[in-house]
Amino acid sequence: MSFLIICLLVIILLINNYLKYKIKQRTTQLRIAKDKAEESDRLKTNFIQNISHEIRTPMNGIIGFSDLLMKDDLTVEEQKEYAKIIANNSKDLIVIIDNILEIAKLQTERISVRPEEIDLDALFETIYKKYISKAIEKNINLLVESKHNSSCDHVLIDKSKLFKILLNLVDNAIKFTQKGAVIIQYEIVENTILITIKDSGIGIPKKDQENIFHNFSQSEKEISKNYGGLGLGLSIAKKNADLIGGNITFTTQENQGSTFTLTLPFIPVPKVTNNATITNLNEKPEKHIILIAEDGDVNFLFLKTVLTKMPEYDFIIHRAENGRKAVEICEENTNIDLVLMDIKMPIMDGYEATKRIKKIRPQLPVVAQTAYSTEEDIKKAIDAGCDDFISKPVDRSLLKPILSRFF
Repeated sequence: MSFLIICLLVIILLINNYLKYKIKQRTTQLRIAKDKAEESDRLKTNFIQNISHEIRTPMNGIIGFSDLLMKDDLTVEEQKEYAKIIANNSKDLIVIIDNILEIAKLQTERISVRPEEIDLDALFETIYKKYISKAIEKNINLLVESKHNSSCDHVLIDKSKLFKILLNLVDNAIKFTQKGAVIIQYEIVENTILITIKDSGIGIPKKDQENIFHNFSQSEKEISKNYGGLGLGLSIAKKNADLIGGNITFTTQENQGSTFTLTLPFIPVPKVTNNATITNLNEKPEKHIILIAEDGDVNFLFLKTVLTKMPEYDFIIHRAENGRKAVEICEENTNIDLVLMDIKMPIMDGYEATKRIKKIRPQLPVVAQTAYSTEEDIKKAIDAGCDDFISKPVDRSLLKPILSRFF
């Protein structure tokens, strides 16, 4: 009898110890989860506070120098300098807003991949043109080197996502480099597109290297204070790379620089031989008739000014203040060569106008130009019949390659 009691006591003791162990284990798990949740909340709170600072900084520049620009006693040099500051701050503000919207969209995980044929050389030329002025301002060199066979430069890939990846990687490289150079190289290695962005910047501290691709994190508060930014660029680049079957790795050394390597699947597209005759550079450019469908006076004036200042083209420009007018002009004028179509317009929007124009003239190129720039918006524009897409505010360096596709 005493033996049974002893056995029961042992069993009770073992059960009690097991329960204590499980409770302790569960308590530890809950404490870790709580710490992670608190850290996540802290990072998000800091992020939200940082948003206010990051938005107000360029806005102060835009508003402040706009007021100064209206003074009568300015020299021409001062006017140019103030206008340049306003333009640069406006671009910074757009980047901040785009990054906030992009990370919110990526977190929903409802994103489709839209592969299309792209010219790698043209894409990197666009990247170079976009960042060369910023590199010159910082007195650093920006180099783009192609190391692949020119017969393989047309590939099938999601252009929008690749462009976002490159923008964030190159922007980071230039931001954190104070002297030296940023070197961009791309090549085809077997079945892989290999892209490297190397800088001679501040590098990444060892303690922060594991977290650089995480949302709401940036290497040290001091970096944010000195260089600005929301710390979302690398996270956006990594998530977009994952979506298109790519990968981003890096090597870094503090105060000596970093090298980010982007690998992507290589899906070649046969290059079409161009038998067009070479144009005599002394000849006057051919006239092209463009219809700008735009209800906003400022937006129309900007586009018209940009187009008329392109020396390689000679444009005749018409305007439609709404979608219905755009359709009517295309019906009446069969010489229209291209339509720049705003999406949000009164009476008839750009989607419906594009559908009707394509029924009348299926071969007439229509390029959507709109502030709506999400993946869904782009897909909706393409589904309506648009041949290409450019988001507002229109970047001149991005508009030129689009026009060259059709002219």
